[in-house]
Amino acid sequence: MMAGTRVEANQRKRHPADFALWKKSKPGEPAWDSPWGAGRPGWHIECSAMSMKLLGESFDIHGGGLDLMFPHHENELAQSESCTGEPFARYWMHNGLMQTGSSAGKVGGGHDRQGDISVDQKSQEANKLAGSKGAASVKELFKEHAPETVRFFLLSTHYRSPIELSEESIAETGKSLGGFYRLFERITGRDFHSLPTSESREQNVSLEGEPSEFHTELKEFRGRFLDSMNDDFNTGAAIGVLFEMRKRSNGFISQQKLDVDGPKEESSQAALTTAMALLKELSNLLGVFWTAVVKPDGVDDEFAAELMTLLIDIRAKARSSKNFVVADKIRDGLTELNVVLEDRPDQTGWRRG
Repeated sequence: MMAGTRVEANQRKRHPADFALWKKSKPGEPAWDSPWGAGRPGWHIECSAMSMKLLGESFDIHGGGLDLMFPHHENELAQSESCTGEPFARYWMHNGLMQTGSSAGKVGGGHDRQGDISVDQKSQEANKLAGSKGAASVKELFKEHAPETVRFFLLSTHYRSPIELSEESIAETGKSLGGFYRLFERITGRDFHSLPTSESREQNVSLEGEPSEFHTELKEFRGRFLDSMNDDFNTGAAIGVLFEMRKRSNGFISQQKLDVDGPKEESSQAALTTAMALLKELSNLLGVFWTAVVKPDGVDDEFAAELMTLLIDIRAKARSSKNFVVADKIRDGLTELNVVLEDRPDQTGWRRG
């Protein structure tokens, strides 16, 4: 900001830090008449004008990328409050940028732009990860990864932090999500996605009733999840709580033998239902696990399920007759097709790897 250190000092400015509210239009550029001649609004004044027209002189939340904090938002704030004498925005939320290797940028926008964009002003090559090709890029991304996987990947990082975007990191997120889907399959006799949900902010899963170690843990999970969300929307920490809930629920199912044929304690089944309802309540706040997993287009799930049932049955009979050559050939062949078999106490499950 010291005059003349980066760019030649502009003698028309009263102070080097001054910025333009109105720019004189060059030939061929859009222009409007004004007391200062034909011109157009400066880059910052247009945002103040739109905000005030639609939201009033003061409003609650102003968002934007970290690369806009200075000079755009600083100048927008200065000119707006100078004009009205009122507070402009009560909360400012700046999101971190996408990074791929040495490049960083944001999804969206209409053009490529080179410049310094990191908060600490470290020099690095910057570009739009999408730009004018943004919509097409997202569509291409969804061809390879389920939208829920992409959402989960984005939420795993705090919104103010940069996100390292790579094919490997998104694929790894997909694998971690598979653990949740397998948990949903384990809750025999219960459809996770049919559990009741509430569109209000109020907690809709009661954790009262018979005190138990499991119920106490569920209360702690809910409290830590909400504390994380109240801490400047720390979705990464909140998702960490969901992973802990998944691990504890799997352990509870195995401990209580809830996925094995035979009599089961009614209280244990009720506790598991409560845990799954709570998991859905919390995950829905993040916009994940609203619906059942959507399989890729072109896959006949009914036919695939029947075929897998047949193969699993043949493999089970081969194992019981100690024909391990056939049993292993079925497992190895399915592995090559990216199908994973999971031998459980009461049955063998399968999933796409």
